[in-house]
Amino acid sequence: MSRSRKLSKEEAFINELEHSLYMINYYKIQVIKDYLKDFDKYLKERTDEIQDKIIDWEKSPKESNYSAIDYYIEDYTNYNSNFKELKLESVFLSSYSLFEHFFKTFALSYKNYYNLKLDIDDLSGNNYINKTKLYLEKVIVLDLSSLNSLWNKITKYQKIRNKIVHSNSRFNKSDKETIKELNKMDGIEINTYGLITMTDKKFILNFWNLFDEYINEIIEITKLKINHS
Repeated sequence: MSRSRKLSKEEAFINELEHSLYMINYYKIQVIKDYLKDFDKYLKERTDEIQDKIIDWEKSPKESNYSAIDYYIEDYTNYNSNFKELKLESVFLSSYSLFEHFFKTFALSYKNYYNLKLDIDDLSGNNYINKTKLYLEKVIVLDLSSLNSLWNKITKYQKIRNKIVHSNSRFNKSDKETIKELNKMDGIEINTYGLITMTDKKFILNFWNLFDEYINEIIEITKLKINHS
């Protein structure tokens, strides 16, 4: 009977990084994606149900006394837009927090692998994803410059998250260039008054696709670093 080869320390570390990404994708991110899909389905069913009620009402004698639109407008608006916007916003904030926590934990795996004393929290600042990236670049000495375009996309989500949490979902009207740039993103609208509205689950799905690509690229860079050390 052949024995399986024992993994080297380097191989075990790479496996750990890849496994951590697999686990969050399978047990967290996929659940969020399925939830968003089911929630969209539920809202459409409820909206269609209200539309059918409006049609039935308009065909009945009740319409002459009271407009069906006036009677159902609040329900229709809630299920067609308000509930969706509220849910998308809350899921995005949860998603961002999950990314923030995972990214920090992911980087701490490097700390343990290299047996370092310096922790991420020892770095100055209170922005965890920026500090984590700085830790990987300056302490672990990973060259992430090739990922700058991906990181710039991540920072767009960071700007939106910060405005939702700290500025009541609103940019300053003077942030015209920022608003113009962020309005190019799928699933979100920022009006001329700077108010943020999430319109589609694509906004969150694209965030997770970006997350997956960014972490995978860091793992590939880590492999090159280890193989050439």
